[in-house]
Amino acid sequence: MCLENFKLIIDIVVALSTVATLIFIGLTLKEMKVNRYKLFEPQIFLINSEIFLLCNYPNVILPLKIAAKKEELKISENSDIYLEFRNIGQGIAKDILIDFSWNINYKEYFERLKSEFLERGIDLKMRISDGYCWINAIPEKKINYGGNFPFEKKAEFKFDYLLPVKNSNESLKISIPSSVKLMFSLTILLLQIVEQKIKKDVFQRLVDYFKVNINITYKDNLDKKFVKKFQLLLKDPKIEINSKYEGVIYTICIERENYSD
Repeated sequence: MCLENFKLIIDIVVALSTVATLIFIGLTLKEMKVNRYKLFEPQIFLINSEIFLLCNYPNVILPLKIAAKKEELKISENSDIYLEFRNIGQGIAKDILIDFSWNINYKEYFERLKSEFLERGIDLKMRISDGYCWINAIPEKKINYGGNFPFEKKAEFKFDYLLPVKNSNESLKISIPSSVKLMFSLTILLLQIVEQKIKKDVFQRLVDYFKVNINITYKDNLDKKFVKKFQLLLKDPKIEINSKYEGVIYTICIERENYSD
């Protein structure tokens, strides 16, 4: 092999080594960049929620005790029911907008509940319109609970920031509308009243009507925008009889299902 050919081979090997080195450096820098962004990336997540209801029928028709924690069922007044969001990412989330769409045909559902209660001899004196449901309290008939329950269709909630859980125990708590809490309460009351063979069908109707979409938008510290979209789903309730409580405890599980990311 002549000296010129040998030199050419050396030049080619050096050139290929340089290209390989540059590619390796580029991939390393890209990985470092991704890791650096990860340090700032937040992730807002809905913590799966449990709603507890205590039904004391026939001693009391309404109200059902409803709470976010089982031990709160012992409190004389109903506690607030909420959905809880936490930032499970690495960085702070800012400019947060949580948009609820309660795609529920309240009027049709409450009309159906009213009819089924009347069939079983329970007149809740419900007045139902396109925009609200009104229930009269009738203590002599063990209905100690009433009022106006407006049908909420949409709601927006804005927050400045949310720290990651690694740095803080903070969360965002958003109350469930009174009309939705009434849906839960009346459905569980009906479950307690009807015969065993149709209990599953009664709860399935609530599942079919409960169609809730949630969109969450927020930014990280570098002003990168994130959009999360998901639906809320209801699981079959758990039923428990506990001597510490007067009545039957129903636990409704609310879970999330992503439909876009």
